[in-house]
Amino acid sequence: MKEFSKDSSIVHCESLVLAVISGLHTRFGEMFKNVHMRLASVTDPTFKTIWADESEKEQLITLLKSTVRRHKAFNLNAVSGEYNSALPSSAACERVFSTAGLIFTAKRTRLSDLNFEILVFFY
Repeated sequence: MKEFSKDSSIVHCESLVLAVISGLHTRFGEMFKNVHMRLASVTDPTFKTIWADESEKEQLITLLKSTVRRHKAFNLNAVSGEYNSALPSSAACERVFSTAGLIFTAKRTRLSDLNFEILVFFY
């Protein structure tokens, strides 16, 4: 992201670009330092190391090699699976059904589908 702040071709929207970069650092700065997040990004085939500068790429490759050795994996699939898999959870779905159950009562059986969806959304 440093290269965008020094890009001479950005003339008209320089303040906007600097504000976006500042906002990204404020919001995601800690994630750029987190080892697990960095490994998840490096092992994802879409991102690899395109987001890192040259000195950081060497650190990331060293980190990845040590992680592969620690897991005794012969390929990146095992490491990638650990750092890029979402934890399955049905909590959000259960909350929606619980909310819907609170709204759809005997006194509200004539609610239209649209009104019911709106109430569930705003509840």
